[in-house]
Amino acid sequence: MSRELFCRGESVGILLYDPRSDRVGLAKQFRIGCLANERGPWVWEVIAGVIDGDESHAQAAVREVREESGIGIDPTSLLPICHYYSSPGGSDERLQLYCALSELEEQERLFGVVEENEDILFKTFAYDHVISAMLSGKINNAATVIALQWLQLNRGRLQEDHCGTP
Repeated sequence: MSRELFCRGESVGILLYDPRSDRVGLAKQFRIGCLANERGPWVWEVIAGVIDGDESHAQAAVREVREESGIGIDPTSLLPICHYYSSPGGSDERLQLYCALSELEEQERLFGVVEENEDILFKTFAYDHVISAMLSGKINNAATVIALQWLQLNRGRLQEDHCGTP
C-alpha cells in the first residue's frame, strides 16, 4: 500500500473579536479548493498562515494579523482555542487556533504580502451577521467554523471580562 502525504507542518488561525463593539474581523481570499463551491472560490475565513522557520505560534499569529488586517496585537493577549490536525487523511498540517481581542471599527480594506501573491479583503462584521452566515453555510471552512463556535460558547464571558456586561 502506498499513501500520499501533503506536508504543510504547523499553522495558525486567528479570530479577531472586539467584545465592546461585538464585531468580528475576517479575511476574504481566493481558495483553489473552493473552485467548485456554489458560492465561488472567494472565502471568508479567520486570518491564518504557516509558521515561518523558528517562529512560535504566537509570533506567527502576530505577524499574520498585521499582514492580513493591518492590526497590531499583543501576543500575550492571544486566547488559545484549540490545536488540531486540519485534514489528517492526507496532510500533516496542524493548526493552532486563537482568539485575539482587539478594538475593531467598521472597516473594509485590502491587505496581503505581494511576494506571497496575497490578495486579501479584511472586513469587520457584527457578531450576529457572522453567526448567521456560518449557520446558513456561507462561512464553510473548518477553522472559521470551529473558531466561531468557540466564540458562541465564550462570548458572554469575554464581554463580561472586558466590558463588565454579559
